[in-house]
Amino acid sequence: MRIDLMAWLSWFAALGISAQEGENETVVWYAGTSRTTSPDGETVYGPAVNILVKRIVQPAQNRILEIVHHPGERFEAQLIRLEKSTTFAASDEGKSWTGFLEFSGKEWSWDSWSYFVRMSDGSGSLIGKAKLMERTFTIEKFFHDAAGKKKARLFEELRSISENEYQDRLRKMQEK
Repeated sequence: MRIDLMAWLSWFAALGISAQEGENETVVWYAGTSRTTSPDGETVYGPAVNILVKRIVQPAQNRILEIVHHPGERFEAQLIRLEKSTTFAASDEGKSWTGFLEFSGKEWSWDSWSYFVRMSDGSGSLIGKAKLMERTFTIEKFFHDAAGKKKARLFEELRSISENEYQDRLRKMQEK
């Protein structure tokens, strides 16, 4: 599995900024980049990847849905809250990975989180932490191989954008 494919896992939970609210859900749009390096950050593994994220937060269903776009790729994931805890079970639609996220902060407006995700093909896992600061959040995570050795560092920075900006950027991304 390519490491940049796993970059999208970082967008879970920066739920404090509402762009559009309905009776039972909130939709938030984000744009940013993902950079992959050696674990110490010294060696860059390719160019930064542009990312777009549409997050649908559904507190009444204890669920968060994520649609993530990289150039030429689309991913969809679902997070399901476990009981009344701050822990969510997470997986993508193809079950190529599964894991758990632990949120901190105000209920449904969490401002930090950590997670552990295991690749279903046995190639390894992602362990990371993130922090929301106003309209921007940063994520640092590490890919560990099946033996547990750190193989890569992924760093992402995303900011909230309007739905119109999201649609414009998505159109341009798909044209390339």
